[in-house]
Amino acid sequence: MNWKSEYSVGVPKFDDDHEIILNLIDTYLMQSDSGLDLNTVRFIIDQLGDYSQTHFKAEEIYMAEINYPRLEDHRRLHHEMLDQLTYIRGQCEKGDVSVVEVTAKFLHDWWNNHILLEDMAYKRFAGSELE
Repeated sequence: MNWKSEYSVGVPKFDDDHEIILNLIDTYLMQSDSGLDLNTVRFIIDQLGDYSQTHFKAEEIYMAEINYPRLEDHRRLHHEMLDQLTYIRGQCEKGDVSVVEVTAKFLHDWWNNHILLEDMAYKRFAGSELE
């Protein structure tokens, strides 16, 4: 997947973050087609986890600044995503190869449901507040 202008949430820093997250997800999905070992799964999950923690904090601060009414729901989603990354990492540590497929679905859903739907909601809210 390549970054497209319609993915923009209207905040350049978050767009840059989302593009990096998209590239990590894309790397995972492309490699999962040819077979991934658990060390590679863990490496990509660790990268996503580390990067996302910083991104989520900044995004939540921004949402508070614009008085985004669904901030608590969005914060809960962020916690659930980080918990899922922790779970996946734990499954890798246990040697559970089924986690490769579970992770592919999770990452696909993360992009399509969280970034393209949930994050776009604060874009619309911030845009309506600016008018």
